[in-house]
Amino acid sequence: MPTFEEIRDKCLKNGTLFEDPDFQANDSILYFSGDKPITWRRPGEIVEKPVFIREATYYDLNQGGVGDCFFLSGVNSLIANDRALFNKVLPRDQSFHEKYAGIFRFNFWQYGEWKEVYVDDRLPMKEDKLAYSKNRKEPDEFWICLLEKAFAKLHGSYVNINGGVLTDVLVDLTGGISEYIMLKDTEYNAEKLFNIIFKMWKMDTLISLGIYQSDGGLEWQRPNGLVEGHAYSVTRLATVSVAGKTERLIRIRNPWGQHEWKGAWSDKSGEWAKFSEEDRKKIGITVRDEGEFWMNIEDLMSEFDSIVFCHKEESAFSEIVTDPDAQKSKWSSHIFKDRWVKNISSGGSDVEKDIYWRNPQYIIDLSHRTDYTWVVISLMEVMPLDRQLEDLRIGFDILKMKSGFTVPKSYRFDEDSLKMFSFCSLSVRRERSKCYEFPPGIFVVIVYNKEMITSDFLMRIYSECAITVRPADDVTKPFTEDEKLSVTDPLDVAFEKYCDKTERNVDASALKFIMSQVWSTEFQVNVEFTLESCRCLMCFADYYHHGVIDIKGVRQVVKIIATWIKIFKVFDRDHSMSIETSEFMNMLKVLGLNISRKVAESSAIRYGGRNGRIKLDDFIQCVCRLFTLSKGYEILGLSKTNISLGEYISEAMKA
Repeated sequence: MPTFEEIRDKCLKNGTLFEDPDFQANDSILYFSGDKPITWRRPGEIVEKPVFIREATYYDLNQGGVGDCFFLSGVNSLIANDRALFNKVLPRDQSFHEKYAGIFRFNFWQYGEWKEVYVDDRLPMKEDKLAYSKNRKEPDEFWICLLEKAFAKLHGSYVNINGGVLTDVLVDLTGGISEYIMLKDTEYNAEKLFNIIFKMWKMDTLISLGIYQSDGGLEWQRPNGLVEGHAYSVTRLATVSVAGKTERLIRIRNPWGQHEWKGAWSDKSGEWAKFSEEDRKKIGITVRDEGEFWMNIEDLMSEFDSIVFCHKEESAFSEIVTDPDAQKSKWSSHIFKDRWVKNISSGGSDVEKDIYWRNPQYIIDLSHRTDYTWVVISLMEVMPLDRQLEDLRIGFDILKMKSGFTVPKSYRFDEDSLKMFSFCSLSVRRERSKCYEFPPGIFVVIVYNKEMITSDFLMRIYSECAITVRPADDVTKPFTEDEKLSVTDPLDVAFEKYCDKTERNVDASALKFIMSQVWSTEFQVNVEFTLESCRCLMCFADYYHHGVIDIKGVRQVVKIIATWIKIFKVFDRDHSMSIETSEFMNMLKVLGLNISRKVAESSAIRYGGRNGRIKLDDFIQCVCRLFTLSKGYEILGLSKTNISLGEYISEAMKA
């Protein structure tokens, strides 16, 4: 895929303006409201001298015809609280004059990394006005229109950003972890909640508020000025004393740039008359309809439904900082890109079922701590554009190790060693996160999806100090020759019949006939060996890679296959000559093979069927490949590198 610079330079060289082939300016990407036709124009066709950006303020933003107030609220928070991060999202080295080629770029965080998104500058117009977001005070400035278009491209279309979740957009703009508090259900009183908000504010956390629709309909304004079905940004906090009473105040911004709160502490309310002009200016009170207003914490808890925090990685969740210039700590972070695999490591949410314990697990070791530790845990589904939120419900449980148990170096936990500490209930949101105050000890986080399907996810754990976090998983170990030997059987007759009479050896085709004859006559078992499985067995036994094996090699193959089939039949409970992929790891352990969850997943995906089962022939091929890859790992000297055996096998299984 060409880079922004390559496209821009090519357009400049050819004297053309960029037209984005991946996000074409037509009706397919639009969100319609009404029956008026949409036309497309570049900023230079809308105003005489367009400007990309001057000095962005949250007074600039005015929502248009698409219901993306959640997006504008997130941008508001970024402008108000973190200019450096805003400049990362919106690079300032772009304009409509110098090196202008009709292309602009922006950066969004996506599942663990920052992603550059570029768009052309053709914008949708309705009745000669910008159809969507715009600058309400400076109509010749176009950064918000283009940023919104890039955000729509990131999510597939303007339709896909008509209505969304504020927590998700805050993560896309910051790379942080978001969490929300339902104000109607919170156990916090007004003072406690204000202290939490104040704590978050001093830690540079982005804070937003939400009001839900009372009737499930569209956004509408209440008589008190607030809008239902709408998202707001917190832009400042203050405490004031009135007649000996402390008032805890919060300044809030409506991304529409209008429609403000009309109750206590609003712009024209009588409460402000008790303050001098100088004091009002110091606090930040302005009397104009620009969408920003003050409320006290009690009214906030009464009128709003939710509060959203976005914990940025460079901030910290510790004691309240009273000095604005105090040095801020950083989160210690651990990030894992992982996945659930159906029938292997996607065990659902029912802790009473054995398969639950096959879900991915992560150890948080706080045994060295002497006091409580703040930890934020985030589970994020990696969503393809063609899947809806309702398709998958995700959650996680936190369990504490029982006294008397220790953490082995290679172990997956079960119900005998753990007890429930807390749980984060199932949600259809893209991200499920929560902040905890952990006592000293060892904790295990078990992540799951209710539907028990295959899906990628991102696991992030932030803590106020350095701690040990790692996956709780078996480690793939090299397989030894001793693990191959089991039983002996006569093969002379079959070997003499099919071998090369001069060199006294057989190839894969001859081995296929030998295996079929031996199993039908000596073991009275009807096993069909395919040519491919015999090729795998040849690689398994042919140490010198000559493509043939002698009688000694054939005996070795029969010995090990006898053992494998004997164990396979134990797990083949319905006598279908196949096993469930969920039993794959357990069966390999019986064979003496220790593999990690990721190796089991990649093996089951390669050799298992859509019905969640592995046939005997595929099982033989899989185990042979595990042995040969283990041998190749040692021959290549990869054990002396940072690549583990498990990583090597997992990637090789995809080839």
